[in-house]
Amino acid sequence: MHEAERLRFSGLKGLYFGSGFAANVAPFSSLPQRDDLIVHDVLIHPSARDVISASKAKAAALPHNDVYADYLDNDAAHAENPKGLP
Repeated sequence: MHEAERLRFSGLKGLYFGSGFAANVAPFSSLPQRDDLIVHDVLIHPSARDVISASKAKAAALPHNDVYADYLDNDAAHAENPKGLP
């Protein structure tokens, strides 16, 4: 089914991406700016990690499902690994 047909069938208006990689490229390549920080789970999909590492923003990888991770006070870790790659 073509993208326009999917949207017409569902009655929704929005974007359709043919792959997970394309869905990751769209927001991570256009929204983050140079002074932004992208905070993500360390187990984020590799395609999202690739796009984040190519963006202008800094990144911080948090331990998996650890909502209490102390990422804002750990400037040294960000300086050593500004793209947040494991």
